Amino acid sequence: MNIIKRKIFQNLCLSVFICFCGGLLHAQDIPFPGLVTFLGEQYASPFRVVGKVKEISNERLMFEKRAVPLQKDRHLWVTEHEKGLSPQLQRQVAWIKVEAIYPKSALARVEEVVGRPIERGDWILTPPAPVIHLYTNIKAKHTFSPYHEILKALVEGGYKVREVSGDSYPEEAGAADLLLRIEAGEADHLLCQLERLKGGRVLYTKSLPGWRGIATAFPPGHVLRKAVPVPHLAGAPSLRHPGVPISQPPGTTSSTFRVAKPAEKADLYRLSEESLRVIACDLEGDGQPDLAFLQKGGVTVYSIEKGRLTEKVRYSFPEKEVFPLHLHAIDLDGDGGDELLVTLSKPAHVMDKKDNRLCSEVLSFKAGDLRAVAMGLPYYLRVIRNRQGNPVALAQREGEYQQYAGSIYLVQWNQGAKAVEIGRAYKPAANIYSIYQFNLVPGDPDRVIILEPSTVLHGYFAPEERVEASGERVYGPFREMGYPLKLEKEIPLGGFDSKKTYKEVYAPRRFELRVAFDGQSFIIYKERFGGLVQNLIKGKLSNRAQGQDQVVGVKWMGNRIVETWQSRKLAKDVLDFTFLEKPDRVLILYRDDDGYALEAFY
Repeated sequence: MNIIKRKIFQNLCLSVFICFCGGLLHAQDIPFPGLVTFLGEQYASPFRVVGKVKEISNERLMFEKRAVPLQKDRHLWVTEHEKGLSPQLQRQVAWIKVEAIYPKSALARVEEVVGRPIERGDWILTPPAPVIHLYTNIKAKHTFSPYHEILKALVEGGYKVREVSGDSYPEEAGAADLLLRIEAGEADHLLCQLERLKGGRVLYTKSLPGWRGIATAFPPGHVLRKAVPVPHLAGAPSLRHPGVPISQPPGTTSSTFRVAKPAEKADLYRLSEESLRVIACDLEGDGQPDLAFLQKGGVTVYSIEKGRLTEKVRYSFPEKEVFPLHLHAIDLDGDGGDELLVTLSKPAHVMDKKDNRLCSEVLSFKAGDLRAVAMGLPYYLRVIRNRQGNPVALAQREGEYQQYAGSIYLVQWNQGAKAVEIGRAYKPAANIYSIYQFNLVPGDPDRVIILEPSTVLHGYFAPEERVEASGERVYGPFREMGYPLKLEKEIPLGGFDSKKTYKEVYAPRRFELRVAFDGQSFIIYKERFGGLVQNLIKGKLSNRAQGQDQVVGVKWMGNRIVETWQSRKLAKDVLDFTFLEKPDRVLILYRDDDGYALEAFY
């Protein structure tokens, strides 16, 4: 027994020794272990509410401290405090660094102001997880063990790492993005420096002696240049920068709306009748833009002549009672002129329940008149822009008890039959719930931006259905065009035979990608109630009735969906928007106390 016990003890000692030595060897293989520790302390729990600004004096502030654990030297976000918006969706105002911690408050130094001046009541949050741009001046970096071990440790730690190609990094980076420099320096030192990509503030620095004979491409401290292309993401699929205009070579700029600058001028077209949707089109294929308006009883098309709208053609729906839902345009039959895709539904009753039936149409302009080349289509219709900026016509069925059901299909023209047909499933929209609430990311086959039912924008890595980016605010409920959809189970309301048999659902707002307009996706920010609700409560029960709507442009940058363009805020009910090119303009359709109007921003 003693021999057996001694053998077990020897084996145990040997195992412990191997584990201990292995741990030491691995630790020695990773230079700058304090770097990973620092990142964990700063970014392990993003977007947690730390507190609110209480006092401000010169470069310091006091904030009321909540339950989130804090330590000295922690870097935090200061954000705006817009009412009705979650702290995590507020715009960043500043970076601060904790200097002292008290039982119910903390003192911090203002490191960098990135927005408006800090105000009392601003939120204090832990910063979002950064994208780390890893740069080195070492020529054979992937055969250099310290560089490889640092890269491996960061990826295994769950950080998104973009390896910098050469000496250039992306011009448009996220607010929390970091630049990590691993450089062979002078006097045989290996240098490590972590800094914010925006502002350049150094967060961590360390130097190790004893590294000789390392071939370098640039001297230590070399100033990196900004460049539009983004290198691949280590440890994750490639994510190209979504904002490079296809029509412009990298590095060029434009003085027009395409570069997402605020609009400064506007033209106003007052409309004589109620209009629910608008789309720019070219019915004759002559290069002259037309504007088609969707109304309750039909479609009216206007040409733009000498700054005025002149009626060109009018079409009335054959069904007397319909719900007009959406309007899009595309050259479907390849003759050079656009067809109009009109999504319609009509009232229906099923087992004494209110319901609807889709009866969409496709209209073509021939011999000076609009005629239907397809009628009664049981599909929602939409035209999107693909990642190259080309239009694609899509269709999706309505569910029995929900708005959208099943796959999203291509809408095609059968040249032989001279008819519209529903084709195969559109692969880039696989597993997407709603035909109207997504846009593709230019230049990236795996990523989509989706407007969630909560009206927040998320960026998804589609193959894994994983959220990789979040928007900056809630875009509000769009309740302009409602129609009934029967309930699967009746809801008792109390009283004799009182029950709810259907729900009111709404046609969604336009959400449109425009690759030619700097790769931006455009959406309506809705702050005002629409339709009957607004007429009932306007100025009495809710400030929302007195709110402001606007159209905004967004792009995927880092781990955020960032607003890159905004129309001026309108104290009017924004219904729809469309685009004209040459000159570049966005046209916004709205309703106000004087009726309906179209305003062109450029």
